[in-house]
Amino acid sequence: METRYKRGRHTDRFPLLQALLSIVLGISLAFYLIIVAVPSANAKKTIQNPLNLETLRGVHARNNGSPLRVWNSQKSPTKATIICVHALGLSSHAYQDFADKLSREGYRVYAIDVRGFGDNRSIDGRSKLDLERTVEDIKRLVTGLKRERENEPIFLVGESMGGAVVLKAASTFPQSLSGALVSAPAFKLYKLKRLTLKGLGDIMLPGRGPAARSVMTQATSSVRLRNHWVEDSANHKLELSLGEAIAYYRFVRNTPRYSALINELPVCIMHGLKDHLARPEGSAEIFKQLTSRQKTFVIDCEAEHLILEEKQLTKRILATTLRWLNKQLGTNSSAFSSPIMVLNNKGMNRGERTLLNKIINNCGLNKSVIEAAKPASML
Repeated sequence: METRYKRGRHTDRFPLLQALLSIVLGISLAFYLIIVAVPSANAKKTIQNPLNLETLRGVHARNNGSPLRVWNSQKSPTKATIICVHALGLSSHAYQDFADKLSREGYRVYAIDVRGFGDNRSIDGRSKLDLERTVEDIKRLVTGLKRERENEPIFLVGESMGGAVVLKAASTFPQSLSGALVSAPAFKLYKLKRLTLKGLGDIMLPGRGPAARSVMTQATSSVRLRNHWVEDSANHKLELSLGEAIAYYRFVRNTPRYSALINELPVCIMHGLKDHLARPEGSAEIFKQLTSRQKTFVIDCEAEHLILEEKQLTKRILATTLRWLNKQLGTNSSAFSSPIMVLNNKGMNRGERTLLNKIINNCGLNKSVIEAAKPASML
């Protein structure tokens, strides 16, 4: 039986004021996730045929004109291929640490540059943000990989904006994939109205305005990381045109609708309980909309917004990621006996326990599954 995502009564017909606020929000989202990864020593090397790379690691390559980076497996045979999609403001460099670790475990990793970011900024016809055409880029890459290695499983991985892109791709060509793993897929933000109003200041003030500063503070508690984002301005994109901002906002707000179309593909959603930028409740809503029975929701009670990128990958999340991948590959069928996994739940305060309880209850599962998923400290 098909399940359809029901759009809210205010989403199809915006009053004039709400439309204006949406546009302003889109502009403020141009500064969303000002995150940068440091290029590797091989960053300037360009390979024209990435599908035949067997020895190169972390180098720039091209897939029919689409920039990407490649890390080949350090083990033989290769278990599977993973294609990573970055968040707004990043580039393929953001997955350096993630890709290095997964390649050591026997995975071949590709990290693409979303249109409008990374190397795309200097390529005619690719310098503007375009998430729909990025999904097409991913499909072409998957098709090429399947042609070269027909029986090798392919997984998609994405964080924040990249998570929304991955879910759209997974709903578009699921037959070519073995699974999708997304972290904090961009859907709902904290302090949305306040951020929208601060976006007016970003329009009028030069440089980083109040909205940009708020987003950086909400994204991480690390002063060192926030300083890094500000100082390393050569490797990230701060500005979006009005058209780009509106297109971005329209794309990500439809994420639950895309998710409802995924009815068979295994999907794992991760979210940090201490994420003060994207609401974990939004990920719970996306999880609920997934019609696939092979879905998993991982809640890390110690994590903030970033889990996979910018060297934020912890040993616990790495181990959880590998367990999930191994289950899909049939090498660890006993993993994830429950659709919900809660990590690092010791020492939570009352507010965090309340939020965790709300998230689990909003996942749309039956009562027995919900109670089994809750940590003993909450029962």
